Amino acid sequence: MARFPLIVENRLYEMDALQRRAFMDEYDRRRKSVLVGYLLLIPLGWHYAYVKKWGIQVLCWFTLWGFLLWWLIDWFRIPSIINRYNKDLSIKIMTEISLIYGNNPTRATAPEPETALSTWLKQNPGSSINDYYSKFGR
Repeated sequence: MARFPLIVENRLYEMDALQRRAFMDEYDRRRKSVLVGYLLLIPLGWHYAYVKKWGIQVLCWFTLWGFLLWWLIDWFRIPSIINRYNKDLSIKIMTEISLIYGNNPTRATAPEPETALSTWLKQNPGSSINDYYSKFGR
């Protein structure tokens, strides 16, 4: 599994298998690749457009990447740019999944073990715990 922000990992743990699968399918479909980021940097520097940062992309075109200085620096920054985009994307998808399925955790808690007291209370719904203890003297 990919490394997600802590809030996303905690929410994934609380989800059932169907919700987790829906999240992972959507994440795999929309996440960006570092390799594609490098391939887009080579010809015209489309790497910022790839991660939907159009303002920086246009600025780079107008300044010719700071006379190619930014272009050289971006060779080292591509992995962090893509990873930051993917982490933000995972939070966005988790928000969308939470809106669809609701915010309540679906992981069921273990049922309480059946005890003599709980059995007696089920058989005598109008009675209280005090009635049980007074009857059986415990």
